[in-house]
This record gives sequence, C-alpha cells and structure tokens, in this order.
Amino acid sequence: MGWFFPALLIGRLISESVPRAQGWPYPPRPGPWGTPQPEGGARPEPAPAAPAASNKTLVHCDNCSASVEAAYSYCPHCGEKLAERACRYCGQAIEPGAKHCGYCGGSVK
Repeated sequence: MGWFFPALLIGRLISESVPRAQGWPYPPRPGPWGTPQPEGGARPEPAPAAPAASNKTLVHCDNCSASVEAAYSYCPHCGEKLAERACRYCGQAIEPGAKHCGYCGGSVK
C-alpha cells in the first residue's frame, strides 16, 4: 500500500498535463437549450420551418361543385349528401381521388 498513493499522484499529474480532445472524458456542458454551445458563444440560428403539406383528399360536390374533403358525408357549402362513387363495371365503392377501381381495375372516368 505504500506505493499506491505516490503512483496515484504521479498518474494524476501526468494525465492533467496531457492535452485532450474537447469534452474528454466527459461531453461538453450543454448550453441554455440543452445543446452544446459553439465556439465563441454564438448561438446557432434555428432552421426555418417547412410548410405543412396537406394530405387531405378532395372531392367535388355534385350539387354546388365545391371542393370538399373526402371524409365528409355532407357538403358544408350546400348541405347535400355527397354521393359515393361506385365502379360502373363491378359496383364496388371507389376510393376518393382514385383513377381506377381497386377491385377490378376499371377506369373511373
């Protein structure tokens, strides 16, 4: 045990004199927003927000020709019930915005 403390002291002195990469052995302290601050204290500019893409499928009302979301059962403009489109070949319901029937492949037009 007589050699332990001098070896610990010498090892500590050597380890403090050797330059290390930034943040070793611990990561850099976070800035006020939880991210490491860049050199010079400059704050990073926030990324511009991308415009939200609309994934809503629209259909046209047969009564007033207004564009209406496909999820609606009634037209919010005129109050008429929106007609469900059916395939003229197999009679199955056609998804809003589809160009062909999903069951038989027939053209919607």
